[in-house]
Amino acid sequence: MIKRWQIRQEKTQLLERHYLYSRLFEVRNHFEQGVIPSSVLEEVYKQYNPDIDTATFIQHSRRIFPLGNCGLASAYLQSKLGRGEIFQGSYAGEPHTFLILQLTDNPTELTVADITADQFGGSKIYLGDFVYPYQ
Repeated sequence: MIKRWQIRQEKTQLLERHYLYSRLFEVRNHFEQGVIPSSVLEEVYKQYNPDIDTATFIQHSRRIFPLGNCGLASAYLQSKLGRGEIFQGSYAGEPHTFLILQLTDNPTELTVADITADQFGGSKIYLGDFVYPYQ
């Protein structure tokens, strides 16, 4: 028998996923439309990767989105959500960076938040389990 607290917990998790998906959708659209100020992207990316010329990188990245934008998009997404860990892994064997979220109390249940997997033939927006093709 399902208890009331279990139903509330499941409802809370669904609402959280819905909220997160809407934020991923919003951020993806902002990248596609080019409405995020370069100065904001430079600041966020410099914190993630301080060893490059961020102004030149941002200028180039804006022209080729989503190609080569996984680190930038993940860093910006992390700043907008205020949570998550940037993870350098792979997508279908290709080097790829995405955001990992912990949505439950179980530390083995990891959620991937990704808005650039389409550069490898994946979804434009993915919010789901940390399973293949993610590694």
